[in-house]
Amino acid sequence: MQVIIILSLFFITKSVLLKPIETDKDALAYLTQLGYTQKKCNSTSKLLCSLRPLSSIREYQKAFGLKETGQFDKTTKELLNKPRCGNRDTPHASILSNLASTSSKWEKKHLKWALHRRSSRISEEKTIQIIQEAFEAWTKHIPLSIERVCTNCQADFVFDFAHGDHGDGSPFDGSGHILAHAYFPEDGRVHFDADEEWTERFDGNDINLFLVAVHEIGHALGLYHNTHDKNSIMYPDYQFMDQHRILPDTDRQSIIDIYGSREIQKSLDPYNKLTAILSNKATHKVLDSNSEKHVYTLDHNGSKYQKWMFTQQDDGTYVLQNVATSFMLDSNNEHMYTHVPNGGPHQKWKFHRQNDGSYMLENIATSRVLDSNGAGNAYPHDSNGGDYQKWFLEATGVDPYNGMVAFLRNKATYKVLDSNAEKHVYTLDHNGSKYQKWIFTQQDDDTYALQNVATSFMLDSNNQHTYTHVPNCGPHQKWKFHRQNDGSYVLENIATSRVLDSNGTGNAYPHDSNGGDYQKWFLQAIQD
Repeated sequence: MQVIIILSLFFITKSVLLKPIETDKDALAYLTQLGYTQKKCNSTSKLLCSLRPLSSIREYQKAFGLKETGQFDKTTKELLNKPRCGNRDTPHASILSNLASTSSKWEKKHLKWALHRRSSRISEEKTIQIIQEAFEAWTKHIPLSIERVCTNCQADFVFDFAHGDHGDGSPFDGSGHILAHAYFPEDGRVHFDADEEWTERFDGNDINLFLVAVHEIGHALGLYHNTHDKNSIMYPDYQFMDQHRILPDTDRQSIIDIYGSREIQKSLDPYNKLTAILSNKATHKVLDSNSEKHVYTLDHNGSKYQKWMFTQQDDGTYVLQNVATSFMLDSNNEHMYTHVPNGGPHQKWKFHRQNDGSYMLENIATSRVLDSNGAGNAYPHDSNGGDYQKWFLEATGVDPYNGMVAFLRNKATYKVLDSNAEKHVYTLDHNGSKYQKWIFTQQDDDTYALQNVATSFMLDSNNQHTYTHVPNCGPHQKWKFHRQNDGSYVLENIATSRVLDSNGTGNAYPHDSNGGDYQKWFLQAIQD
């Protein structure tokens, strides 16, 4: 049986007058619906039981930060009568245990959505725009990309406006109560009650579709309610708020805690803004171009026509701009060429790293890869794993990491690797100090030494401790960087074969590799 989230708002509108919650009996029935369980009175005295504080009310008061009287007092009554979401919001309610077991996150980075039916009150074009903007309120902070597809196309999220019983076991009740419900990952159904007075306007009247859509998408991405912050879009009560307030800090951090930060993975990626040549593995020729927009391979000659600037896009792909012409590497099913920048999918490329360190470049629009042959041609082709489809990135000048100054931000804690004059190494919240900045220097054996900017000591390690020490060029000061699928890195010490680990209390230490997030670090390059 699927578990869903139901957004149930109790509005007084011109057409519907809802019965308020006035009595203890009303409150207990409603709180039971919301997941707050009333404990049984064991006394044989009806009088004592009637005077006993109501445990479900006390739980509700605790959840919302009210004075825990256990009585249906004025403050509790006012809050309970506000429009709100019908999902059970007590973290210890049994229903939430089930929710927790079904909720996770989307494992895919590129997700598709479709609109099945719309509200009669808002045009299809506007509805699509609103849902897309509601998605972007979340995805601009996390490394997920969202694409709308046709109504009948295969989609991860399906949005539908339905009346009454619409076949999922959770019927809508007409205008004024249940507004919408959404399924947790990786189901993706999001349903809105078509009988509601939906509006696109931000004037405080009727029910704003954008606000409800942002809330529902938050659930569909894996978030629960936040009963502690009234400014949160995930607060159980429906609250009108200005569009510019979306998303509050608490919601941004909540979604980043699940998916990681887009900014850390994008602007801090060492390939972003990299200028490089692409050398074919089979022919050793270099990808070249000319002012007539032709693309081919030639022997390396150092010209600007053989240099390409890599720029990461919001969806994690890259565009390749020729340094000489400023045209973008473009493709269709038959030909490879360059073209003026247009932001289209034919100019976007995925880089698939191979075991030998080379890359296969896949075009997003065609799903074909950049291929070549001995005659100097460059063209799109279905992937076959051959060496003619593999390209080595050779940064012009120096290695992209060599000489880089960066923070190391832990994936699990978001704290930054720090040090002090006493050679201790630990993690702290980012504060911008030189003690949190490290210079990366490539060694002859392709490892890296990390030098602290403030102390000039090198990151060093033995089997038990990580620390800094005066430079000595020894293996304990050399590190291998192992790139992970999420863009983070695992730092392996050459001497010990142990990796740089951390924990929630700010320690940094060596440990055997286990693949956990505490052993993953994002490189946050310093642009100044």
